[in-house]
Amino acid sequence: MEEKSNFITVLAWLFIIGGGFTTLTSLMQVVMTSLMFSNNEAQMFRHHVPGESRFMFQNFHLFVYMFPIVSITTLVSAIGLLKRENWGRFLFIGIMVFGIFWILAGVDMQSAMFNSLPAGASGDGFSDYQTIQNLVRGFSVVVSVIMCFIFLWIIKKLMSQEIIQEFTPDQYK
Repeated sequence: MEEKSNFITVLAWLFIIGGGFTTLTSLMQVVMTSLMFSNNEAQMFRHHVPGESRFMFQNFHLFVYMFPIVSITTLVSAIGLLKRENWGRFLFIGIMVFGIFWILAGVDMQSAMFNSLPAGASGDGFSDYQTIQNLVRGFSVVVSVIMCFIFLWIIKKLMSQEIIQEFTPDQYK
């Protein structure tokens, strides 16, 4: 029997804990959203929302209902990873790829939302608003780039020969 790597064990447990927590909270959000907002109520706000931000409001329920599916899939893939199941490794890699695209789409959406906001009035205090907006943009981009690199590193590591052998030991003997 091959020795189990600490990398896979730690990674799996981190995502089992995170996936379990996000599954629980996202299911609570589905219940709360279903009880509190009808689709018509969410649609009312879209007329008052500028530009690209409208997309989020038009598809509000889709995003809320999709999140538990992603969370459950992450949880299942992490359990498969912990059990050293090859399908779990492939599914986890898929989640990482999806995560990269989601992060990049989020940066694009945030940029579009900021660009669609009306320009602030001039005068004292409003230049601070622009500074804060630029700091938020910059921080978001830096965090997003770091997360994308971490996800890419995890994908690379999961596709390494050493890890592949741990998941499919019979094929390499």
